[in-house]
Amino acid sequence: MSDSPRRLPYRIIASKTFYAVCFCILLPLLIAWGCNRLETSVTLPPLHFPLIGTAIACLSLSGIIAAMCGLKIRGGGLPMNGFPPPKFVATGIYRLMPHPIYTCSVILMAGISVATGSAAGLYIFTPLIALGCAAIVWGYERHDLIRRFGSSSPSTWISLPPGNNRTNTPFKRLRSFILPAIVWTSLYFIGSHMQLSAGAPSCRIFGEQASPVIQQAGWIYVSIYPVLLLVILLQRTNTLMRNFAVSSILACTAAFLLYVLFPLSCPFIPFTPDSPGGFLLEWERTIDLNGGIAFPSYHALWAFLMLAALWRARPGIIPRLLMALWTISLCWSCIATGMHGWIDIIASAILTAGILLRTPLLRTLIRTTEHLANSWHAWRIGSLRIINHAIYTFLAAAGGYYLVLALAGPPYLLASGIVTLCSLIGAGIWAQLIEGSSQLLRPFGYYGAILGGIAGILLIATISPLLPANGNDPWVLFGSMAVAAPWIQAIGRIRCIVQGCCHGRPVTASHTNLGLRHTNPSSRVCALSPYSGIPLHATPLYSIALNLLTGAILLRLWTVSASVALIAGLYFALAGLARFVEEAYRGEPQTRHAWGLTEYQWLAVTFVLASFTIWSLPGGTTPAPPPDWMDASYWLALPVGLLYAFAMSMDFPNSRRRYSRLTG
Repeated sequence: MSDSPRRLPYRIIASKTFYAVCFCILLPLLIAWGCNRLETSVTLPPLHFPLIGTAIACLSLSGIIAAMCGLKIRGGGLPMNGFPPPKFVATGIYRLMPHPIYTCSVILMAGISVATGSAAGLYIFTPLIALGCAAIVWGYERHDLIRRFGSSSPSTWISLPPGNNRTNTPFKRLRSFILPAIVWTSLYFIGSHMQLSAGAPSCRIFGEQASPVIQQAGWIYVSIYPVLLLVILLQRTNTLMRNFAVSSILACTAAFLLYVLFPLSCPFIPFTPDSPGGFLLEWERTIDLNGGIAFPSYHALWAFLMLAALWRARPGIIPRLLMALWTISLCWSCIATGMHGWIDIIASAILTAGILLRTPLLRTLIRTTEHLANSWHAWRIGSLRIINHAIYTFLAAAGGYYLVLALAGPPYLLASGIVTLCSLIGAGIWAQLIEGSSQLLRPFGYYGAILGGIAGILLIATISPLLPANGNDPWVLFGSMAVAAPWIQAIGRIRCIVQGCCHGRPVTASHTNLGLRHTNPSSRVCALSPYSGIPLHATPLYSIALNLLTGAILLRLWTVSASVALIAGLYFALAGLARFVEEAYRGEPQTRHAWGLTEYQWLAVTFVLASFTIWSLPGGTTPAPPPDWMDASYWLALPVGLLYAFAMSMDFPNSRRRYSRLTG
């Protein structure tokens, strides 16, 4: 025992060295290997500008070094989450941008990708690094900084203004728009270089294709830039500017996701410029390379956002009327210049309405979810109890099995059935080992379901000679299961809401209106935790949102025939990052902690690393087959749904046998 104090410094040095080696050497090497491995799997065109990319990389690397030096000199420590500096740093480069090490790391990856012409680096690993940095901040660092210093990030040059009514100077209004401008420029630039798939549906469904280009409408079309500057300057208070900036960021991000998930073709209507307006329009078209940044129209989206911002600024009836007339004219110019179809304008209006009404929509969603969270009840048929969340379990299992069959094809009926059964068994075994107790006689665990599914896929690979020749490729089955998994979990989380499992921890006093209150005595929140009636983070909703986004991305990749290994690996990467963040807000009392993270956060990290393992395996280069959405054999998804509903939502509460009872 007397030697332990002497050994402690050596253990800390060894731990810090290991931490530095992992993040500064092993992780970059792993990413470089991943880029090389997946380069042939990416069909999007690379951006290859060696000089520009090198300049970006060098500048961002300088920012990383400056941030690390700032933490060492001013913070008195090293840039390590596990061993954080004892002092809060808010000067130097930390005054310029939030989380400069993470921000510059993302820019560095993008710069290297552009310098080397790596499509995998630009389209796969740059977004993954950005998501990984966000996961570290929102899943750990932000909470740790608030706990130690009361703030997670100092105010920076590109930060959004605080939510108060203090009057802002014109310079600060322009500065507050830097972040939205960066988001919009980055997303627009990437989107304009993305290729449209052959046969993409057209945006011009109302006959706009036959209309001639009105060249003078180009003046109205490009007038959006000076009008935007004017609207920014009219946002006199911090609250107005913050509202406009946040709405802009959310709208641009949502629009980009629509471009990726629902790519519609809107090639420019050709014309021969013979007027100043025509030459101006021709210059504008050089920014958009393929007519894919169309649905919704960014021009119309910005026009609607600017109209709403000016309306809130209350400049008077005449300016409001002029702005409304200009917005209508701008939308007309999108059609008259041959840049968009009316469906793009309609989509922009609907998206803008959703963004502007986000607060009441979110509150309505929270209250609806709270009603669902307290809806637990059951029916008795003899000794059998059927809990009302059986419908959601059934829909999740039946819908997921149908999706697997539709993606892989009817020949995979037997193989997918085996994997589905293995997944259910794995979920039960895992939960018994991790969470099982006298109160939780039949729980089920997500990670056990994944491990059981993987075991089933390995079994399929072993017995493949016994299966139909066109229905025994374990990679196709693995990929289809990966696409279906987030959809299954998203629907299954509704069961969690009713059951009260996977619940959150208490929200802060300023966010009680966004918390879920559980009062049903049969809910696990009331039965097993001290949080009955206390507003909790709506973690099942967080999970649903992240899973729907992941599922939509993977399904989109399947429809463009991406390689099945790429799809399967991305599922593990995205699911791991999402779960890492979600776990930071969950509050089940039985969850254990180790080295500052929950056990499930460590499993989430393992998921991310597993994606590289998947990409390293031989095979998997098979392109995803075209989906077959209609087949007579798909009705077999119904008994699969019933099996899962029986396992997870029906029990025998009077029995004393193991696995006979569910909680509640």
